[in-house]
Formats: sequence, C-alpha cells, structure tokens
Amino acid sequence: KAINILKKYDIDTVISLNNPLEGCLTGSILKNKLKRIHFCVYDLDSFSNVLDGQFIKKKYKFKMMWRWERMVFEYADNIVIMENHKSHYDLERYDRFQRKISVSNFPMLILKEENHLLPKSNLNKPTCVYLGTLAKAYRNPKNICKIFLNIEDVSLVFYGKTDTEETFKEYHHISQGRITYGGFVKFSHGQQKLREADFLISIGNINSDMIPSKTFEYISFGKPIIHFFTYSEDPVLVYLKKYPLSLLVDLNDPMMRTVSRVKEFIFKNNGASIPSKIVKDIFYMNTPEYSVDLIERWSNSLPLEAK
Repeated sequence: KAINILKKYDIDTVISLNNPLEGCLTGSILKNKLKRIHFCVYDLDSFSNVLDGQFIKKKYKFKMMWRWERMVFEYADNIVIMENHKSHYDLERYDRFQRKISVSNFPMLILKEENHLLPKSNLNKPTCVYLGTLAKAYRNPKNICKIFLNIEDVSLVFYGKTDTEETFKEYHHISQGRITYGGFVKFSHGQQKLREADFLISIGNINSDMIPSKTFEYISFGKPIIHFFTYSEDPVLVYLKKYPLSLLVDLNDPMMRTVSRVKEFIFKNNGASIPSKIVKDIFYMNTPEYSVDLIERWSNSLPLEAK
C-alpha cells in the first residue's frame, strides 16, 4: 500500500522516525524496492544507546538493536541524530555512516502563550510540581522528598506513573500533607497543573545519555526549574545551564547544603518567569522549525551552512 501511495503521488522522500523501530524498518523496505526515493532516518530515540530494561540489561539490548540499526543505516541516505547521542555515534563501528549523519537537537520546544501566564497559587506558599514517570531503578524521588521535608511553607506535588507509592505515603504523613502524590493524570490535566505551579521539578536519569522530553516541555512554560541529578554527565545539564531560571542540584552534595540552596532559590524566584521570545531565542535548535529546516536543506542537497 505504501509503495502504491509513493508511486501515485510521485513522492520522492521518505522520513522515518525512531521510535518505534517499525517505521524505520518500513522505510528501509521502501528504499530497497524503490531505489529512486530519498530515505531519511530521524533518530529521535537512539536504536542502540539505551537504558537498562526491567528484564533485559543494557549490553544485551545494545547488541540486539545494533543488528537492526546497521540494516536501517545501510539503506538510509541521511541519518539525523540527536546531539546528546553524538559521542555514541562517534564509535568506530559508525565510521562508514558518518557521511550520512547530520546532528540536530530534540524538536520538543513548542511555545504557547497561555503557558506563560503567572501562576495563581499563593505566593507566600509556593507550589512545586513534578510531572512524569518515576521509578526506583532510574528516577527515584526519595531524596527529593527528604530535601523538601526540610523546607517549610512549600508544597511538593508529584504526578505520573510510579512504582514508589510507599515512599509518597511515608512522606505525605511525615510532612503533614505538604508532600503529595496526585497519581497519573491525562495530558490536558497535567498541562493545567504545570500552568498552576510556581516551580517545576525535574529529576535526571541514573547513568544515561537519554534526555527526557519533559525537559523541553518544562522550558516552554518559562517557569523556574529545579533539576536534581546524580549522574555527572546528565544530558539535561547542558540545556538547563542555558536556562536563566534554573537550579541544578547534585544529590551527591551534603543534604543541608542542598536544602539551603533549594530554599534560597525558591524564595528568591517565586513568581518569576521568562518571556517566550527569550526562551525561543535561547533554544531555537529545539524547535520543530529548526528540524524542518535541516531536513529541507538535506533534501535540496544543500549543506546547512550554505543557506
């Protein structure tokens, strides 16, 4: 059916997004059958630069996915990788693909003016919100709960899927309700919670080059962001160091020093925000427009610098 569509409408370019893998495999099959088409792999989530899974370890996933990745890359005319995976694709085994590779950045920054409204919460009692998946294995909220337990007059609310319900029950009781878990929420409800928040809480993955898409969603709101991390090479740091209203907190630091830094940041920046124009100027490479421009330049066989 896809071949018929390509022929009927004289389509000459196929762009396959990874993930899921099936899209790239389909693109490879189309390229094999129709040599005239230009096949671009937009490698948003790396095939082989992966995290440990619940049942399959990273080294085994790495080996399994390399087989598929190699096949797809052989057929591809152009491969767009994300900047945070560049060191992975500098490995020797990718040497033969380097002429095909272009480097972009996550096109996750979508700015909406309604998200830049000031929060309506009580400025005397700031609300900090985390939205996203939490897991004991790679994004554990326990130490963050310990920190906020020591900061009075500040609420901390978590939303999303988790296997850490017992931790939330414990700290909800100890904090007398200041630390709460709001459960999994639908997208629209989650967006509303971010709009209502005074501060956005970010938690880095453990030992991973993967950057959560949530980072760019947070940035798009222009609100103060507190990012907690343990991995010194956390890829989120590169982005949030450029963000004027961010606090980067290494959870390996002494607890009371961390409490003091977080408390100072909250009461100094309560009610602050960054205009969307400034956000876009800083993170233009993370807008969909930049990726579209990059692919169009490739499709027209022009180097990025030439236009």
